[in-house]
Amino acid sequence: MLETIFHPDTIDNRPEVVAFYDKNKQAFPHSKEELEARTAGMAAFDASGRIGSLRVPVLVTAGESDVLVPTENSRLIAERIPGAELAIVENAGHHFYSEQPEESACVILEFLSKH
Repeated sequence: MLETIFHPDTIDNRPEVVAFYDKNKQAFPHSKEELEARTAGMAAFDASGRIGSLRVPVLVTAGESDVLVPTENSRLIAERIPGAELAIVENAGHHFYSEQPEESACVILEFLSKH
């Protein structure tokens, strides 16, 4: 399962990140019902026809190796929102913010400072 969350380099070279994630999941496990509700909600939700009407600053971020939610989805979202900025965090997967916290923070702070 870790391969769907983290970039392979994180699994191999950042055991503290993986251990923190695992500890957090053990402390706050998701119930079967919660996971089923999330899955149903994601399947039913489609904002693709409305996101083009956003008129606020938008930052779309993703890890370059996100397997769970493919990075291409983030590119498509950013393309459909007028003026959206796209930031792809290198050497990161779905949990890009914990895998590359410094780069993630820089991207977000830079965006916020402009807006």
